[in-house]
Amino acid sequence: MSGATASDVFVQSAYKTEVCGEALAVLDKVISGYDNADQKPVLLRKRAWVKYVLDDLEGSLSDTTEAVKLDPNFAWAWYWRGRLNMLAGDVEAAISDYHMSLVADPLYCRTHRILGDITHVTYKIGKNGQSALDEIIETRQCTAQHDQYLAFVNHLANFRDGPYRGAQDVLDQLISSTDRPEHLILRRAWISAQMGQHEDAIDDLDSLTADRELYERVGKQLRAQIRELRAAGNSCAADEFSTRNAQFSSVYRDALRLKIQLQMDLEKWTHALASLDELITVKPYTHVPWTRRGEVLDRLGREDEALASYLEAIRIARPENWNAARGYSPELLQALFRVASIYEVQDRSAEALVVWDKSLSVAHKSVIGYAQEMMGIGGHYKGDQTKIYDEETKTAVRSCLADAECNWARLYPQMPWK
Repeated sequence: MSGATASDVFVQSAYKTEVCGEALAVLDKVISGYDNADQKPVLLRKRAWVKYVLDDLEGSLSDTTEAVKLDPNFAWAWYWRGRLNMLAGDVEAAISDYHMSLVADPLYCRTHRILGDITHVTYKIGKNGQSALDEIIETRQCTAQHDQYLAFVNHLANFRDGPYRGAQDVLDQLISSTDRPEHLILRRAWISAQMGQHEDAIDDLDSLTADRELYERVGKQLRAQIRELRAAGNSCAADEFSTRNAQFSSVYRDALRLKIQLQMDLEKWTHALASLDELITVKPYTHVPWTRRGEVLDRLGREDEALASYLEAIRIARPENWNAARGYSPELLQALFRVASIYEVQDRSAEALVVWDKSLSVAHKSVIGYAQEMMGIGGHYKGDQTKIYDEETKTAVRSCLADAECNWARLYPQMPWK
């Protein structure tokens, strides 16, 4: 930080302290002689904020606690006390306060934003591991002095059994504090899967996918509430309510997708097939589950049914799916690839080559590059990733088509799209 910048910050800080000090003196005088109990919580709110700015977190907590005693329906006071408890490291008390804030006002946006931040960081841990925490800690250190998001991240980083377990602990508390915990349970299942606790994750996912009618019924109720809010002229509240509940509608599908992946990882092929059939019932016009279904049927030795599933995936993907139609979808290429492989096993070599040529005609060059790299890992390709239609690539493809292990996920599990 330059000398000029440091000087500016010092001057601003001193000015803020002076102004807030004067404000605190006025508020102390007003509150001490104020008899109107209905208005006192508002004054306590103002003083709690001033004390927070002046670094008196204990005093801010005291005023906030008095405010919620005087007015238990004061959503801001519950939210603010949760924030202060989070800064003090008491996550359980903080979540309890956030819950009370939502009881007081189900549409209170600040509390929802905080809970959204907390659940988002658990997702980042699940996706990126410890490095995500390190990155957040490093970047957030430069933000506001009292950053409760940073306090939460530090809580996870220093948790006795590691950040994943810390995320589970927080999600457990969040789940117990809300009447609509479905998206939180899905996050917990994701974290459990990252920790290798596949059975625990599947237990959570089973609970989320046990009652499809629940999601349909609640979805209708949510849409009706949004219409009512708009009809009453509360467009801002309607937008907030809609945004906050948007994730609910995707929980069922996302839970099924994660359950399918875990069942396939555990080689529970029959269970995975049942879950895929359920997902296809919900999303019949998406090619990805049809490809996955073909893969599972392959594993079960049901070749003709696998072929039918792959062909259905190809039919759906073109031309309705823009990305798939242009070869950006690995699942489309996998379906084409496996159809050709099955044709080879069935001594239908000419048809197999036609299918491969078809995949070349729709595949983006970068995807063909991945295919060449995949074949290289399988020992079938040794050339440079240059020409799509060169003879070496075609020869390698024919060899790979006859190899049952030429499978995207098995040969190259860390593809860019994973």
